[in-house]
This record gives sequence, structure tokens and C-alpha cells, in this order.
Amino acid sequence: MEKIKIYSPGQIGGASFWAGPLAGIYLLKKNFDALGNKIWAKKTIIWGTIYTAGMFLLIFLVPKEAGLPLELVNVNIAWQLARRYQMTKKDIQCSEQYGFQSNWKVFWTVVVSAIVTIAIIAVIVIFTPASLSIIKQDAQRGDAESQYELGMFYYEGDMGLKEDKTEAVKWLRKSADQGMPEAQHNLGVAYHEGSGGLPQDEAEAFKWWRKAADQGFAESQYNLGIIYSSGVIVKPDIQEAKKWFQKAADQGDEDAKEELKKLQVRKAD
Repeated sequence: MEKIKIYSPGQIGGASFWAGPLAGIYLLKKNFDALGNKIWAKKTIIWGTIYTAGMFLLIFLVPKEAGLPLELVNVNIAWQLARRYQMTKKDIQCSEQYGFQSNWKVFWTVVVSAIVTIAIIAVIVIFTPASLSIIKQDAQRGDAESQYELGMFYYEGDMGLKEDKTEAVKWLRKSADQGMPEAQHNLGVAYHEGSGGLPQDEAEAFKWWRKAADQGFAESQYNLGIIYSSGVIVKPDIQEAKKWFQKAADQGDEDAKEELKKLQVRKAD
């Protein structure tokens, strides 16, 4: 007689580690179904949903460095539940009725659960106002990415914030000073436009674009190409322009590709 397949505690703990509580809850529920315990299968869904909601909430409330400890707590809970209320690895090995479930099924459970988890987090970030307060807290603690995001929210009047380019420049500068290329690029744009209380200063714009370009930021690389090909700020240098256009084009920048074509035509003439 073919054995009934069941997930071991190790498989459930591993899935929980790689894809979060959703994977662990799903596998625990499938085990209770296989064991014929429909009541506990139903309880797993109910309590698992509550637990998962709490874990998602904690993601946005605790510091980033607490992420791994939380994940290990989640893994341990799933592993212990499987051992205590289902079957241990040794139980499955010795059983004539049950056998190990395929690791491929664990793998696809991890993939699907990870996609769903990412989608849920994305929806929370986009539509939950509380996420703005978390970004502000992280920005004030000195997190460069959060400082950049907060700066752009102010710059564009996004996430319910009133457009305030002066406040935007303040946060962009904090992030740029820590080497964030996106912030360096947009700080350069602010100097180029003379916005956010900054004077219009092409030399400062060039300085920040160069910093971002050196880190591989395509838009800044394109801007350097324009500066070197037009001779604004610096002496015209077609070879240098071509170099920066090429770097941007290699990253898929269509405008840079067009400029390279123009340079080829100019060279042919």
C-alpha cells in the first residue's frame, strides 16, 4: 500500500525560514489534513492567519536588524509545532503508514509563499499610511535609503506629503553624503534646476552627477555624456562623452543610445 506523504519538521522549518510564516502554516495545515485531523487543520488556518498578520505588523515596527531573530523565532515555532502535534522525522521513518513528502513540493511551496509574501508587503508599503512614519523614523536614525525615499516623497508631493522641495533637498543631501547614488543624482538635478532653495549651479550639479555616475547610475552617466558633448561646464570632449553614453546605453538607456548614434554621424561628417 502506498504511504501517505507528510512533511517532516525539518522541511516545515526550512520552508518557514526561506518564505516566512505563510509557508510554514500551509505545510502544517497539509500535514493535519494528511493525518485526518480536520479540526486542527482548520485551527491552523485561523490561528496561522492571526499569527501571520502579527508578523507582518512587526516587520514595520521593529528595527531592520531584528529581522533575522524574528525569522528564527518563526522557524522554531513551526518546527516545534510539527514535532509536538504531528510527527517527528524518526516517527515518519519508522511508520508503515506515512512517508516523507517530496522536497520539490517544499520548494514550490517556498516559491509561491515568497511571491505572495512580497506582494503583501508591497501592498502594505504602497497603501498603508503608517509606512511613511516608519520611513521617517529610519531616515532620522540615519538610514540612507530611507532618507532618499523621504526626500523624493517631499520632492514629488507623494505619500500624502505636501510638496516641499526645500525639505526634499535636506533629506537628499543627507542620503547623498552617505553615498546613495539615487540621492546624489537627484541632488544634482536640484542644483541644475535651482530648486529647493538651492542656487542654480551647474558645477555642483556636475559634481553630484559624477559621484552617482561613478557608482553606475545610468541617468547620471547620460547627463555626463550631455555635458561633455555640449561643452557646458567642462571643455568639450567627444571621447569622454562617448564613454559615458556607452556606460548608460549598456544599462538600457534609450536616450544614451540615440546620442551615441548622433556622435557616430558627427564623426562620419
